[in-house]
Amino acid sequence: MKRFLFILAVLFAAVSCFDDSVTKQSYTMVATFEYTGADFGKDSTHFDTQFGYGAQWNDLLFSHKVDMDNEAFLGGFMLSRLKASTEEGADGTYRVNAAYGNGKSDTYMVFQISGSASNMPDKAISFLYSAYGTCTPVGCYVNNTVAVTEAVKENFKDGDVLMLKAIGYAGETRTGEVSMKLAEYTEAKDSIVSTWTPFDMSSLGSIETIDFEVISTNDAVPAFFCMDDMTASISLEY
Repeated sequence: MKRFLFILAVLFAAVSCFDDSVTKQSYTMVATFEYTGADFGKDSTHFDTQFGYGAQWNDLLFSHKVDMDNEAFLGGFMLSRLKASTEEGADGTYRVNAAYGNGKSDTYMVFQISGSASNMPDKAISFLYSAYGTCTPVGCYVNNTVAVTEAVKENFKDGDVLMLKAIGYAGETRTGEVSMKLAEYTEAKDSIVSTWTPFDMSSLGSIETIDFEVISTNDAVPAFFCMDDMTASISLEY
């Protein structure tokens, strides 16, 4: 009897060790983009000049493309601390049309779509640990840049629309897509997103990468948008 109990104890210990060898984690991640590096000052922009890949926030990589010397930004995501300004001549290219980031934060992202595909990363956002689990986007907050707002006001005519589209991928397979209007001009409605606005991305499902399209019916409007506080549900097993 003692021998039988001893064998059971050994088997239980073996199973317990096997169970402990697998770690499971499920959590909600919020990318606030707050960055305290000394190379990113107040009222400035910042991108990766060391490796040229982009900015990593925990499990996600927000990608960009730079030139061969890692000195000139070409397209994709850039960190920004530029706020809306009434100063004459202030460059609105990477400046959000708001006094702060979402929730009065200091930092947010600006996404630029270049006219040349060679100036863009393969995908805008990548889940770095897709081999160990899943990532399901919940949503983020978006806004227009000052330059986009000014271009819309100067050039939009009746029927013009500016759309933001997010497309999810698992490998090369689309998992889903979702879109929202960043600006619209009709006889009945004249609207431009000028506050941090929720963008529901939950319908993308479980993704490995995300790409964005900014679609305008008027070519005079540049293809930019601002992002802050991206939330995603993460499940890992390793």
